[in-house]
Amino acid sequence: MKRVMLTALVCLLCGLTTMAQEQVAPDPKQLMAELDKLRAELSQLKLEFQEWKLSQLDRDLEQLRAEQRRLADEEALINQELAAIEQQAGGAAQSAQEAVSEAQALRASSDERMQRLRARQEPLQQRLTDLTAQWQREETRRQQLAQQVQRLKNAASTQ
Repeated sequence: MKRVMLTALVCLLCGLTTMAQEQVAPDPKQLMAELDKLRAELSQLKLEFQEWKLSQLDRDLEQLRAEQRRLADEEALINQELAAIEQQAGGAAQSAQEAVSEAQALRASSDERMQRLRARQEPLQQRLTDLTAQWQREETRRQQLAQQVQRLKNAASTQ
């Protein structure tokens, strides 16, 4: 029984040794090609993420520009109201003192609204400037990534 077990064990070891010797080491060129392909895929994913970031910045910039247009429209409306006040004060049939007092009150109210409006416009303009600069940096990064992806794809296809 020991002899049969020992013979089986020797046969098994010989078989495993033969199998181990038959296994071929991976081809270095094939490994490099696979590595290049993985690099290209990773760069492609980076590029897609960069494009997503740019689309989010575009969306934010559009919202800021819409708010800026709304504030500009509001400013134009206040300026029209001030012009109307000046025109009414000049042609009022009321006593001069009442017309002047009313015009001054309306002008003061409009001036306060204009100050509040400008207080909202300044941080909006700063945010717009910051986002535009960030968008430009991200676009430069996207272009670099696109070039890298193209180089890696070309390198992978030539191998």
